[in-house]
Amino acid sequence: MANFARIINNVAVDVSEKPASYFHATLVKEFVAVPAQVRAGWQIIDGTWSAPLEAVVPKVTSFPTIGPNEFYFLWSMAEQVAIDKLRETDAGIKLFMRRLDDPRTLEIVLGDPTVQAAVHHTVTQLVAAEVIDAADAEARVAAILAGPVR
Repeated sequence: MANFARIINNVAVDVSEKPASYFHATLVKEFVAVPAQVRAGWQIIDGTWSAPLEAVVPKVTSFPTIGPNEFYFLWSMAEQVAIDKLRETDAGIKLFMRRLDDPRTLEIVLGDPTVQAAVHHTVTQLVAAEVIDAADAEARVAAILAGPVR
């Protein structure tokens, strides 16, 4: 099947086989054909696509469980501002943040694979938005998943 991506700063930020079925018409215009293996977060350099580096999860025996407010403070102010803007265009970030904002959410288990995937996705989008340097992405994911410094 055909694969299409919306590319920002040489990074595939949205990938879909049918962009018109999932994205607003103004965004659909930005999609271009890409190879079938390309996924969100992949980067194109000199015409060659490459997968993002795998997130380095900190080597800890147990991940902390923290409250939503404490979780928000793991992100820098610039990252928080960008995340608020990305909520408008990125369905993954919108869903993740909506769950965090839900008053029924009392804790975030940083060891949960879903939380880890959402943090990785968010950092990837912050790299695409040029808020985080690509070389620092793995370290940011690891720092966030390690929780607050105590």
